[in-house]
Amino acid sequence: MTFQPSSTLRSPTFLGLILAQITAAFNDQAIHITAFFFASDILVRSAAALGNIDEKSIVALVTGCFITPFILFSPLAGQIADKYSKRNTLVAWKLAEVAMMAVGLFGLLLPTLSFFDFLDATTRYRAAAVIVVGVVFLMGAHSTFFVPAKYGVMPEILEPAILSRGNGLLEGTSFVAQILGTCFGAALYIALKKKGGGPYVPTNEWIIGASLLGISLLGALATLFIAKMPAAAPDTKITYNWWTPVGRVFGMLRHSRPLLVAVLGIGFLAFMTLFLRQSLLYEGEMKKNLEMVQAAKPITKPAPTPDAVDLMEDDDGEVEHHEEVPLAGALGAGGTAHEKAELRLAVLLAFVGLGIGIGSVLAGIFSGKKLELGLVAVGGGLLVVLLLFAAFTQRLQTTGGMSVCLVGIGVSAGLYVVPLYTLMQDRAPKSSKGNMVAISNVVNMVFGVAALGAFYLSAGGVERVWGLTITPQQYNAAPDKLQAMYLQQLQSQVLVPSLLFLLAAVLTVAMFFILGRLLPDLTLRSLLWLRATRTARMRVEGLKNVPTSGPAVVASPAAWFEETLPLLAAIDRRIWAVTLAKNTPLGLERFAMRSSLVTITGDPDAVRLAAKHLAEALSRDQVVALPIALPDGIAAALWSEVLVAAPPNIPVVPAAVVPAEGRRGRTETWVYFGEPLASADLAAAADAVRRLVKSAEA
Repeated sequence: MTFQPSSTLRSPTFLGLILAQITAAFNDQAIHITAFFFASDILVRSAAALGNIDEKSIVALVTGCFITPFILFSPLAGQIADKYSKRNTLVAWKLAEVAMMAVGLFGLLLPTLSFFDFLDATTRYRAAAVIVVGVVFLMGAHSTFFVPAKYGVMPEILEPAILSRGNGLLEGTSFVAQILGTCFGAALYIALKKKGGGPYVPTNEWIIGASLLGISLLGALATLFIAKMPAAAPDTKITYNWWTPVGRVFGMLRHSRPLLVAVLGIGFLAFMTLFLRQSLLYEGEMKKNLEMVQAAKPITKPAPTPDAVDLMEDDDGEVEHHEEVPLAGALGAGGTAHEKAELRLAVLLAFVGLGIGIGSVLAGIFSGKKLELGLVAVGGGLLVVLLLFAAFTQRLQTTGGMSVCLVGIGVSAGLYVVPLYTLMQDRAPKSSKGNMVAISNVVNMVFGVAALGAFYLSAGGVERVWGLTITPQQYNAAPDKLQAMYLQQLQSQVLVPSLLFLLAAVLTVAMFFILGRLLPDLTLRSLLWLRATRTARMRVEGLKNVPTSGPAVVASPAAWFEETLPLLAAIDRRIWAVTLAKNTPLGLERFAMRSSLVTITGDPDAVRLAAKHLAEALSRDQVVALPIALPDGIAAALWSEVLVAAPPNIPVVPAAVVPAEGRRGRTETWVYFGEPLASADLAAAADAVRRLVKSAEA
């Protein structure tokens, strides 16, 4: 029996995919944060510490291990996702994840295994840190190959009518799993870590590895519920030349503006996510430093500690204790101010992820049974507004207000990105869906590097302009002399992120200008969606009858602007609609004229000009909506002029717009699309439309 896409989200295949990706996202983040803590403790704070490495080096190392596979292997991953069954690819990499978590468990166990006592403690400790960080690299490779198959398989297992809702659930559960994985890894590591002073000694950290191994086994079992399906492009020739598949996909992007918009839009979200993350990390570090310096105000006569005591003579020649308090240890590890600052930062980052999860699910719900591109600009507009609010709230230094803004930013990002993922899945050729997702990951990495560059240039530029030149090292060298100046500087530095949030808002506006130039009807779709939510709910049936690529003509009874709006909103492709001209167009109508509307009068020259414009739109593989009834024979003239100048064998899809009374007395508008017609003449189209209207009203 041939595998068929499901019409429901309750299919075992989709549920198996959801559970598999939840466990993958959870383990990704859990091992990531565990590796950072474990490597930092061993290489910085244990007896096996390396003198030339610190926490910042560990952060760079762990992050680099995770993202490097995306850069190295993404083109290969895309080819594999298309050449072989995506189900087999998902199963194989979930089994590989089990092996990776087993390696991670071994690394966490190594310092405590008596079997390896023939190795000295220093060697075992350092080897354990290398193994656990190496697992982060392996999980990066896992994501590199798993993600193209995961996103590429969605159009194969779900019908187009529920693809947006499926993507919303997929994205939402993924972000929630990432939050839970980060919290799980961090909380369990802190709970298991041996308390007390002295050098770090590993004890029960292996329990984390055992837990993640169990979760990976659960995910591997979940993939067995995914139905067997054929490969999308079994004849694909695998090439290890990095540029060949990349060049092929970029060739598609040059010829498909919707795909280009999807890839650029998703990449910009990667940029914004990392840029805001760095801004929050910057704010957290400055607040932590500020609180630690404030807590160390009595710096000249503190209670001495054995490892930070200088013997100095006072003015009377008597020896007194004087402690030099380094910034990183002003309160000691785990000091109250330090913990509060770290906890606040973790909570704020979690709020962003939580918001994206909520927004992704809402995007699926709001999309209904179609790809709703109108949500892209709606989410982007909300993102700009909330970034401005966050900049203002950050200056007020209110954690509650910032938390609300960050959740809102996440919700906006979810509304924005889910339609773009659906657009990429829908528009990519069936034989290249996996490859398109893989190259999108490469673009995301490029945007991520650009985000880091933009952050360091902007933050460093603000510091130089504001004269914030004292470094923590300089303060540690002369705390008595620099305390007042450094305290004042830190009070200014904690406000730098407000400017970074403002910059993020400006960059978002710039990106939407670019996306709007590539898809001129993007903003119109948002206005139509907002208008529909305020006036009447719209339901769409038979959208699969409208071709997803190539030129098409939609025949409908709509002749006036208000009748045409549902067609513009229902079809998720670039569409030009024909309406009768008014003496005084409405505001929305004037806006639509720029991107999606052709108005005509009874003048023959005006009809010929409109027909020429519509024929050119069809030659650019766009959709044209033609009315079947216009006064004075205009419809017949328009149809003949358009179809004569248009490419041959264009599918004609009959459409009907029928108002109905929905639940709670609210008006609903139903848009129906019938089967494409074999004949493209006006008479056949008019007859099909009348039959469709009669059937819909019945």
